[in-house]
Amino acid sequence: MDSISRVEYNIRDLSTRSVTLFPTKAQVSRDVRDVPLRPGTNEITILGLTPTVDEHSIKVEGNGAATIVDISIEPVPNHELFADVYPDSDDEEKSDEESDVEDVEVSESAELITAKARVTELNDQVEIANEVVKSTELRKRYLNGYYNSLNPKHNIDIEKAMATYKDERIKAHQECLEAQELKSKLEPELQKAQAIRARLIKRHEREKTRANRETAKIRKRKSVERRNKELREQERVKEKNRIRTERESFWPKYCYAVHIKLEVGVATPAPSSVDVAMGEKDWEMPQNDQKGESVAPEDVMLQSCDLILSYITGAACWQPSYDIQLDTTNCTGILCFDAQITNTTSETWERCKVTLSTSQAAFSGLVDAAPTLEPWNIILKPKGDGYGPDPLVKSREEVELRSRFWESQHPRSDMKPRIAMFGIDNPSSNTHPPPVPAASGAAPHAGMSNQQQNKKRLMMSRQEQGMQGLQAQAQMQAMQQQQAQQQQGFQQQPPPFDDAALSDPGTVSREDSRLSFEESLIDQTGFTTTYDLPGLKTLAPRSTPTSQRVARIAFPNVPFRHTIVAKYRPAAYLSAKLQNDSKINLTRGLAGVSLDGSFLGRVPLGRCSVGEHLNLNLGVDPAITVAYPPPEVHKATRGFFAKDDVRVYERCVRLENKRTWTAQATKLFVLDQIPVAEDERLRVDLLQPEGLVMDGESKPTGVPGRTFKEEDKAWGRASAHLRKGGQVQWLVYLEPGKAVKLPLEYQVSVPNNEEAVQAPRA
Repeated sequence: MDSISRVEYNIRDLSTRSVTLFPTKAQVSRDVRDVPLRPGTNEITILGLTPTVDEHSIKVEGNGAATIVDISIEPVPNHELFADVYPDSDDEEKSDEESDVEDVEVSESAELITAKARVTELNDQVEIANEVVKSTELRKRYLNGYYNSLNPKHNIDIEKAMATYKDERIKAHQECLEAQELKSKLEPELQKAQAIRARLIKRHEREKTRANRETAKIRKRKSVERRNKELREQERVKEKNRIRTERESFWPKYCYAVHIKLEVGVATPAPSSVDVAMGEKDWEMPQNDQKGESVAPEDVMLQSCDLILSYITGAACWQPSYDIQLDTTNCTGILCFDAQITNTTSETWERCKVTLSTSQAAFSGLVDAAPTLEPWNIILKPKGDGYGPDPLVKSREEVELRSRFWESQHPRSDMKPRIAMFGIDNPSSNTHPPPVPAASGAAPHAGMSNQQQNKKRLMMSRQEQGMQGLQAQAQMQAMQQQQAQQQQGFQQQPPPFDDAALSDPGTVSREDSRLSFEESLIDQTGFTTTYDLPGLKTLAPRSTPTSQRVARIAFPNVPFRHTIVAKYRPAAYLSAKLQNDSKINLTRGLAGVSLDGSFLGRVPLGRCSVGEHLNLNLGVDPAITVAYPPPEVHKATRGFFAKDDVRVYERCVRLENKRTWTAQATKLFVLDQIPVAEDERLRVDLLQPEGLVMDGESKPTGVPGRTFKEEDKAWGRASAHLRKGGQVQWLVYLEPGKAVKLPLEYQVSVPNNEEAVQAPRA
């Protein structure tokens, strides 16, 4: 049996060709370049595919001189170690602990040293003088003892002894006097020197205290720095733990492995496309390009092929996000179209082409056909037989099919819970890896050949999936066709979006903004719109979505409208009407709205195709004040008939425009109503505004809101209409800083002994 040449790749080491993001999933294409091939059977294994991949969507294509004979897909435990992929950074260099700051030793000044030496010298001299005095006293006592010991019996010369005693006594006394005199001279000098020394010592202590105070400040500053360093270290550890926790949330417990078997003959023709989906082509012996000779086996061993691995994952998608900035002063607006990109897989797609697609191929499939309308037959039944509500409201088929429709609007995810796919198990569980789901491509029996395993895998997959497999196949074909169109578009790039935007009045060029964003290349084919993001992007797994600017649309003329229904609430509701004159279809998403530089909040934005209008409700405008006093009622002089009770009702809407920062008049739509008679004996007549006929021409109306101000005479203009249902509409153009009153007066004639009340709701 021929030996099998095996080559193993990790998905992390493969470059990413492209990523196409859909609203609910993503299609990823990986490049496997320069795969070495040897004559005979070659097995290529690609490990590490995210557990969120749709195993039925994995597809392999490529170029090379080989035949693909078998493809198998199986889930395997993740044998990689988290510490190897994300090594711990605890071995960072830590600075040595700083020693505490000691007190500063202030050296003594020269004056202090001299003063201390002088005091010491004088003390020594005084001590010498004291010693001389003591010595003379001892000598005197000695002489006295000698004198008392003289005795003639000892044959001593008394005269000579007395002379000696006298001389020595005088000499000792003289020395004592000299010592006492010297002491009396030294003591004042000693006191003076001691005072100087004390003064200098006190000054030295002050200097030492001052130096120690500076040392205390330095010590305190060092303590604060040490504390801040500890806090920074704690924050660093916190951030490190946060990053580790987030990485652990995307660490796969198991992953998918793709096994590809290729057969390489002794010789093959010129390289052609390897279609893995079909895998039914054989190749002839390759010829030498120069001589047309067969390639030797040792040359065939140097052959290689390039593969493209593509698959779909449900853990990556994109959602539109909008930022709308409106300016009521210039009546302009700007819409920034951003894409919120989410990647919660275990893979990082580095430096790849990213395409956003609005395709909803995953929403429905080819098996979702239009329903057939069933006959709705009805029969008679006795009343009160417990059939419930009126059976003629909805048929049984309507209830069943609409229930299925609403369920399809909110499909349940086929993916397993993330806790079963991601995370790090306890060390004890490494010897017993978590069970992985059965793969459609795994070998059911070890003794089967690869082709038999592949056939059985296909049969089992068809039996298990049924119509779901057809739907996935339709999705895959649609995505592959779209990817092929995109690859063709890469070879023949149309003009950049920015160049097209210059000729499009609805799109702003990048030169108009201070900080520019690269905009995307837009392509619309049928019901699908694709946005090719500029440059190469890196999409790493993150718990929060990343934002990417897609386009920027300008609205040069935004009509703002104030709607006032003072009867229900005395407030002016501001709204804006944006017309999409760009080349971009705006899909459904959330939009942040800013008005005159103030952020109002986020609102859901519906789909707005090219040429359609987008209505935005901006809330109550506080610059337009509305007053709606209670109605005034009085009886009329006489009625239409003599026996009628006629009453006149007067109401008034007072408006004031406080938008003094603009010179343009504000357009206001004011709505009110008069009652509508459903009984021919009732009669309702509109008195003010005068001359209004239902659905007839408008009539000018309105009076100055403040009669004491002459400026309100030029308040603007207003016209009134009478619509069906008794609705009265005013179109008001109110100048800045002005006020206006819109009177409403109607007359109701009621037969005597009766009263008019509101009719019950239908």
